[in-house]
Amino acid sequence: MRIMAAALMGSALVLAACGGDEPSTSDAAPAAEGPEAAAAYQEVDEALAESEAPLCPGPGAFRPAPATDGSNAGAPHFRYTDGRIYELGPCEIPAEQRGELRVYRYEDTAQRGQAAASSLDRNPRPAFMWTSGDRLLVEEWVFTPAETDPAFDEVVGTVHDAVSALPETEGVS
Repeated sequence: MRIMAAALMGSALVLAACGGDEPSTSDAAPAAEGPEAAAAYQEVDEALAESEAPLCPGPGAFRPAPATDGSNAGAPHFRYTDGRIYELGPCEIPAEQRGELRVYRYEDTAQRGQAAASSLDRNPRPAFMWTSGDRLLVEEWVFTPAETDPAFDEVVGTVHDAVSALPETEGVS
């Protein structure tokens, strides 16, 4: 019994160490966004609402992406102050196959530029990236090939057009 428990614990530690190229964040509930953070994402929220692209689990839905801990300090794309992850529908698609719009806010334009350059070199990397305003980096992640689901392809196109139309927004990749 002790051997099995030790083996299971060892497996859990190995899995925990294999985080890949994603930032490590706490499972604890994130702190509520302050008004400055909410204002930073207002144009993105409005563009998504206007596009009527389905977000899962519902309109206006996002997962907060709190700042990462010090373990990822060497990767510029993980040095954001806060972020949001919008899960793209249709929501009938299994969650692991849905696309995401990831929006990260950086301290300043220079840090955001370093993050964009770093993101271009990573693998996997976003399907498309934009810089928006002075501090936002917007990443479009696609996990389902468009050929397999035309409805999802339409959603990705709608979101892509909505983000591209944001003021002070330029494509990076």
